[in-house]
Amino acid sequence: KEYDNMRIAFTLLISFISLTSFSAERVRALKPKYTSKMTVAGYTGESTLTNFPVAVRISPSTIEGFSYDQCKGQNDISFSDANGMTLPYEIESWNTGGESLAWVSIPEVTTNTPTTFTMNWKHSMEPQLNSTSVWINADYKGVWHMNEYDASELKQSDSTGNGFTVNYTASSRASGIADSSLVGKTFYRKFDKTTVELCATTPNLSSAMKMNWDGCVLSGWAYYATYGAKGQQHFFWVNTSSGGSYYWGITTQSYVLRSKFGTNGGEILGTGLSPEKGWFHWAIRIKNKTLRQYFLNGVLVQEKTMNAQYATLSTTSEWTCGGVTGYIGEVRYQNVAASDDWIKAEYDSLINKEFIVASPAVRRPDALQFIIR
Repeated sequence: KEYDNMRIAFTLLISFISLTSFSAERVRALKPKYTSKMTVAGYTGESTLTNFPVAVRISPSTIEGFSYDQCKGQNDISFSDANGMTLPYEIESWNTGGESLAWVSIPEVTTNTPTTFTMNWKHSMEPQLNSTSVWINADYKGVWHMNEYDASELKQSDSTGNGFTVNYTASSRASGIADSSLVGKTFYRKFDKTTVELCATTPNLSSAMKMNWDGCVLSGWAYYATYGAKGQQHFFWVNTSSGGSYYWGITTQSYVLRSKFGTNGGEILGTGLSPEKGWFHWAIRIKNKTLRQYFLNGVLVQEKTMNAQYATLSTTSEWTCGGVTGYIGEVRYQNVAASDDWIKAEYDSLINKEFIVASPAVRRPDALQFIIR
């Protein structure tokens, strides 16, 4: 009996050690060798933002102790919350010779207690990327980073996974992709005519994307390099009827940034806009089908009341351009009336490179090993 008890105890001990060893190996296989704790330090809004996509700049200069040699490529990067749960993220661009850009979905962003999360790399097992949830969770129906260019295909994919691909036309005279210190890679267009031309098409915004006219936001980044004329130069413009009678988007007229919705004249957004002003962020928010609000660099600059009939029109979703050479980056359509704080944070998260503060990289110790002799 004593022998049986000893045998049972020994068997249980061996089983425990084996299970523990297996668990340790699994933990070691899943855990990365390097981490950097990050803090959302640049948010200044008063409300809590839910599932907000933050821009994380990855490079040796933005993360002390980080080296591209430490990881096996962009598929070796992951992000996790304070409890170790993986956060949805998308690697927009990967540049081993400079700065890479990732978008990470943060469950809550608040000023009361600055949110922290962790970037991880050098995994023993490849992390599972969940890129589309970054945008879907935040009610985006279309997100175009404007960082793709293929001379044969002339298209830009939609990062939401909804498949709303932008197809460029041959007449757009697109010059391809350029690097930007602000938004990573961006689309560069050259227009030397003063006439307006169709330069791209998207799936029907109203029917395919189920545009919510009770509340929606169209936004993006732009940079004017040169102007071809003093007439209306359309930089990003959506015709909302096949006859082109209704529009929403941005344009310039006599070097002044404008926008309009419906058949009314363009509302002035900013005066004296010139190339040396650099990149700017624009957003058009529609609420209750009748109120349109214009934001420039995260600030509400004007609002107008429109006829509700404009919000019931179908749309050809054509991007028309003319008379302007410049850059377009990070165009988004959100199917809710995002708050002032959200729009301001969209602007701040890219323009303020201290919006995310990264702590120095930490090399994790090897996992505990059990050796049975």
